[in-house]
Amino acid sequence: MKKAPILIPRDFARDTITREGKAGRVWLAALPGMVKELCQCWQLEIQGSVMNGYTGLAIPVQREGEACILKVYWRDEDTDSAPLALKIWNGRGAVKLLAYERRLAQCCSNDLIQSRRWKK
Repeated sequence: MKKAPILIPRDFARDTITREGKAGRVWLAALPGMVKELCQCWQLEIQGSVMNGYTGLAIPVQREGEACILKVYWRDEDTDSAPLALKIWNGRGAVKLLAYERRLAQCCSNDLIQSRRWKK
């Protein structure tokens, strides 16, 4: 069964273009292809709706029966060190970094992070 492309939240797209201009528009246009490539590379199956923060998307996925989050975000000096920090923390006090791909585009990096559920 062929999956539909991801739907980028409208407010996220608007805010990215406002903040980043033409480069943001180009990056947004490339996002569905990047997500598809990452899903193929890491054998991920999209399991839910796209969520977003200020600079990136979080996509619920499953890999080998494990629930995870595929995080794809705008890369800049503020976000550049996030994967290294997650790797160092190794799941202690933060999500656990399972995989990281830097080569897909000049202005984005991608990491697959283990899904965590908040306990009350």
